[in-house]
Amino acid sequence: MSNQEIHQGSHLKKILTKGTWYFFSSIFVKAINLFLLPVVTRYLNPSEFGVLSTLESISQLLPVFISLALDEAYVRFYFNHNKSYDELKKYISTYFWIILGWGLIVFIISLIIGKISITKILDIPFYPYIPLTMLGPLLLQLSVLGNAYLRQQLKAEFLSIIEIILHIVYVFFYIFLLIAAKLGMRSKIYGFFISNALSFVIFGIVIFKNKLINFNFNKKIFTEGLKYSIPLLPNQMSEWIKGLSDRIILTVLKTTADTGIYSIGYQLGLTLRMISMSVFKVYTPIMYSMLVNKKDDGVKKLEDFIPFYFFIMFWFAFCLGFFSKEFIVLLTDSKYHTAYVVVPIVAFAYFFGAIYKPFLNIISYHKKTWIISGGAIFQAAANIIFNIIFIPRFGKMAAAWTTFSSFFIYMIWIFLWSQYLERLKIHWNKIIFTLIIGLLTIIMYILILKIFLLSFWLILLFKIVLVIIALLLSYIFKLIDIEYLKLKK
Repeated sequence: MSNQEIHQGSHLKKILTKGTWYFFSSIFVKAINLFLLPVVTRYLNPSEFGVLSTLESISQLLPVFISLALDEAYVRFYFNHNKSYDELKKYISTYFWIILGWGLIVFIISLIIGKISITKILDIPFYPYIPLTMLGPLLLQLSVLGNAYLRQQLKAEFLSIIEIILHIVYVFFYIFLLIAAKLGMRSKIYGFFISNALSFVIFGIVIFKNKLINFNFNKKIFTEGLKYSIPLLPNQMSEWIKGLSDRIILTVLKTTADTGIYSIGYQLGLTLRMISMSVFKVYTPIMYSMLVNKKDDGVKKLEDFIPFYFFIMFWFAFCLGFFSKEFIVLLTDSKYHTAYVVVPIVAFAYFFGAIYKPFLNIISYHKKTWIISGGAIFQAAANIIFNIIFIPRFGKMAAAWTTFSSFFIYMIWIFLWSQYLERLKIHWNKIIFTLIIGLLTIIMYILILKIFLLSFWLILLFKIVLVIIALLLSYIFKLIDIEYLKLKK
């Protein structure tokens, strides 16, 4: 049952082999969502899209209360409890009963709140919107145990196939009910619920087939998990606040139409998150395993990994922002075209969110979760205050810039504390030169546009040429370690 050797060998090779599965499933999901935009933006107006985005924000808040951040503890201490089958069964069973019992309480409370307030704010009926929105997160949290169990064993292929199947099921019911049954907003609610229920069934089968659940509840495991997870709750709340609360504030202070347009731009900028998540679904268990078993070697490998990771994340974020107008114009109905202005801001917000991930794991390894939560509390408070102050005046642009600022500040906080706990050698020359090449690319683009009047397609072609030149310069200046790419380290 042990996975103690997953940290050995080339980390990049594991990311490319295992992480490619996660990336493929993520890009498959994202590609379908992007191709659906012309359809859903035709059948749903910005106001309806805004209502759905607000409900989605609420559904993504509930897992924070249901899990109590124990899903983080589950991943952190997995390698401390997988020495034997009996120990692992006791470990997983304890978490299962915690989530089920507490999750039912949170579900009932959320139904009451939904009936009293949410239906009035969004001007929607109680059923099916509130019950199905609130039940889905509970089913997903119960699925986390099976999902994480397989992820800790690097079962990327199986997990990726399941993710694709679940999304196909969601899309099928969403589009069928939207176009054929003409159910409007309800079609997405039903599609999500069916997909969440199927996820619960599949990962439930994984857990029960391996006989990892019984009526065992271990107080020591529970206490260990709570001591680690409770300080992380402010951080998880902050993740929601900086990434999703703006939709609710926009709805309350402006209109659901503003929320709908903003959500389209945000959805495109959010694409970067799929890449970083794909990488760290593989790299997080590797990091914990190597730091637990062979720390010095692990730190050296991490120092080699960071500049490579920075380069990849930067140019993905750059391209999302650089081609944002073309993406939005080609993929959405004309009433959503103004959404492109928020894409570069959101893309680089999630670039900062991607960059701090390895440093966040170092802090978690040292069990200094109060550092994570301390920064998260400040970040969340600032995010809400700035949104409330500036959204009434500047609308969706204020929401985007507030998200950008909060991610940047939090990245600095995590980086500085991480370096205090575990001093890493950062290759600043590669990072600075990458930023300079990106800046020169933007300057060249602005200068050419001021001199020449170009059509939509010529601008698109010119942007592609500029990016290719920038990447060639990066290769010439050796901003990517060629030896690292040989996958032997």
